[in-house]
Amino acid sequence: MTAKRNELAREVGIEMRSFDHLTRMLRETIAHVWDSTNPTDGLSPDLPTRNRLANPFTQAYTWRAWKELVGQRHFDWRHFVPQNAGDLLAQRTYSRELDIFLSWWNALPRRSRWRHISRLLIRG
Repeated sequence: MTAKRNELAREVGIEMRSFDHLTRMLRETIAHVWDSTNPTDGLSPDLPTRNRLANPFTQAYTWRAWKELVGQRHFDWRHFVPQNAGDLLAQRTYSRELDIFLSWWNALPRRSRWRHISRLLIRG
């Protein structure tokens, strides 16, 4: 299977990555965001907020939404993401693939969901 995938990638001129690779890259990137803050200074958002910030179904901000976000009087450019997490999430929109994923996820038996989550936690 891997050989066929690699052959197809060479023919088309693209680079294919596994979900494990993408997950690893995401974890490294997200971890870097929080490395710049001290967890005791109150800047680092809690885990549910960090998970929402890392949602892969996020769409880019529109120019209008971005201007509104950064134009707020309380917007803080220091420690950009941690300081503005709530506002960033409030302006966020998601692709329709999120609804498709959630339908699939919610259709899984509870036991299967926990098995998937357990695998991610063990790898993480």
